Amino acid sequence: MNQNHTMITKGQIDRIEFRDGRMFIFGWAATRNAGLMTDIQLSINHNMQSGFEKDLNYASPDVKDVHPDLDHTENCRFAIHFPVDADSISKFDDSIFEITPIFEKCAGWRLYYLNSPALPVPGETLVSSIGGGFNNIGIEYLTYFTELGGLKSNGHVLDPGCGVGRMAYTLAYYLEQSGRYEGFDVMPDVIQWAQHEITPRHPNFTFQQIPVYNQHYNPEGTILGKDIVFPFENSHFDLAILTSVFTHMQGEELRRYLSELY
Repeated sequence: MNQNHTMITKGQIDRIEFRDGRMFIFGWAATRNAGLMTDIQLSINHNMQSGFEKDLNYASPDVKDVHPDLDHTENCRFAIHFPVDADSISKFDDSIFEITPIFEKCAGWRLYYLNSPALPVPGETLVSSIGGGFNNIGIEYLTYFTELGGLKSNGHVLDPGCGVGRMAYTLAYYLEQSGRYEGFDVMPDVIQWAQHEITPRHPNFTFQQIPVYNQHYNPEGTILGKDIVFPFENSHFDLAILTSVFTHMQGEELRRYLSELY
């Protein structure tokens, strides 16, 4: 990513509504030193959209209260709307929406939203086992993967410590069939859920349990973290992602994982 052409952006797509024969997309976006929002680009399932109407920079005192350090947060909300036939509304279900805010000086980071996703969400017990939080965190991190990691929709992703698929869930909507995701974890129950619920719907997403010992998460593990060998070929992935993994490791384990990633 060329930092000269995009600017770190805070924001989100808040909601999507259908009423009076139109689709409405509401959200906000703000940054620093890039001026007011002047335009918006919209993509649905990687297909660029055109012909929509947009209302920009309307009042957002709630955002100003939370993000006083960003520019123009008192007027940073937007609304996109376009006509939708009542019989066509369902075609927007189970879809990923991507918005790129354009500011006076440059483009901002992309924002994502899953509309009526069909993938099931794991239960509270499984989500709690990975530290809590699910869809909102996956959506936030997808922006980091694409903007900071340069991930393309046909990319190959490695996710050590994937848990119950918190990152895989959103990536399942972003990656096309030509893309690939490989996740592994030490906990068998979270891997079993992902194998049963995600892989049958997205065969290019695979999950495996690796019996690495961890006193809390896998006390029956037979492999020490300092001895792990990732079961993948070299130079196979475009991006490796680890969320809340290194925080559970000691020095030797950490060095081994970094070596394998390298």
